[in-house]
Amino acid sequence: MKISKDSLERLKQELKRLETEERKKISERLKKAISFGDLSENAEYAIAKEEQAELERKILELKVKISKAEVVEERDFSKITLGSKVKIELEDGKILTFEIVDSDEVNPSEGKISLESPLGKALKDKSKGDQILLPSGKRGKIKDLL
Repeated sequence: MKISKDSLERLKQELKRLETEERKKISERLKKAISFGDLSENAEYAIAKEEQAELERKILELKVKISKAEVVEERDFSKITLGSKVKIELEDGKILTFEIVDSDEVNPSEGKISLESPLGKALKDKSKGDQILLPSGKRGKIKDLL
């Protein structure tokens, strides 16, 4: 999985937070639930154990992502790739701005899309001035790469 250096750092910070803060919270909830007695009929304990399992799943998932991450060190600013910010001018004059991010950071409402998305695939390796056909059927021109 290709990932930016900043994205890798965010994943590492999230892993650290989960392994420290969140594990501690779950541990405290488990201790409290155990103090209520009979574990076979203890809903608090069952809920805390489910949350613990979910937390451990997230931690493992992050560890796998981090171990498989391929950091994109240098970026070609002449072509759209991971880390690019792009402005597209539509035929009607409307300007759209997008940032190409890895799949963990996708947030369409903030204009953050992945290269794997239909729009990302349409933009991949395009340069300033290139004409594109958006997945919506609209045509546009790459106005700027940042």
